[in-house]
Amino acid sequence: LAPGGPGDFDNGYVGVGGVIERRGEILAFYHAEDHEQMGKISYNDVHSFYASIGLAVSNDGGRVFEKRGCILTSRSSKQPSGAEAQGIGDVSVCLSKDRSHVLAYFSDWTDMKAQGTQISLARAKVGSADNPKAWKKWHNDDFTEQGLGGSSTPVIDLRPQGGDAHAPHVQYVTSLGCYVATYCVLSYADFESHKSDSSGIAVAFSIDGIHWPRRELVYHAMTVPRPGDRITIHPTMIIEKT
Repeated sequence: LAPGGPGDFDNGYVGVGGVIERRGEILAFYHAEDHEQMGKISYNDVHSFYASIGLAVSNDGGRVFEKRGCILTSRSSKQPSGAEAQGIGDVSVCLSKDRSHVLAYFSDWTDMKAQGTQISLARAKVGSADNPKAWKKWHNDDFTEQGLGGSSTPVIDLRPQGGDAHAPHVQYVTSLGCYVATYCVLSYADFESHKSDSSGIAVAFSIDGIHWPRRELVYHAMTVPRPGDRITIHPTMIIEKT
């Protein structure tokens, strides 16, 4: 996949976050960035962006993908010249335990001032996962909000601990009987002190894919790019036996 043209929602960057096989098709869900009229991120001079989640489909085993457009967006519109990440992205997809739904976990930059960056969730039935209208976001204890522009309630929320959660990777592991997530943790205190005492890569476990009571930091590192800091980001699990 390549970025789209001027005016497209993915004009600045595209990066596939996960794929689902369905009836001979491969559905690729990707992080898309709009760079037009955006500034630089305040703390690292990296180009800022407005992120959305797009879909591309292959009918030839993954050799060629055709873009199908945007399927998930933030409830907040783009603020040009913004100095922070905006929108939603860093998508990870997996099938639900009963294989009836596609679950999409994503970094949520919708309201950085109020909630920082946390991890939210949307889902659609497998058979209609290529239809943007089929997607619903988790909000206020149910899947009620539209995927395009609806509100979302984070399912992994580190605000009580004074931090962000981002860059999720989630799978259902049959042998464990639960969903397993890896994701990045950023402690606000660590960010200010250039340390990684409470930041890094975390693992979490969930029976329903929504509530994550078991969480543990397994690797200490800074998880956002900043001059002078070593960065670790986008953890991915490889399950040898499900």
